[in-house]
Amino acid sequence: MLGIDAKTHELAFGHTKANAKLAENLFRKATGEGRESVIAAIFWLKARGRWK
Repeated sequence: MLGIDAKTHELAFGHTKANAKLAENLFRKATGEGRESVIAAIFWLKARGRWK
């Protein structure tokens, strides 16, 4: 309808989709169990929770 090529759209928004998928995966790991969950939770809190 707008005349936007699918390739252009993917280049413009592909990184946003990838970031969302990675954040979803990291959150799932951080709220899980085991050693990976501790590492993921620490990373998440340092990056998003302003932990130092």
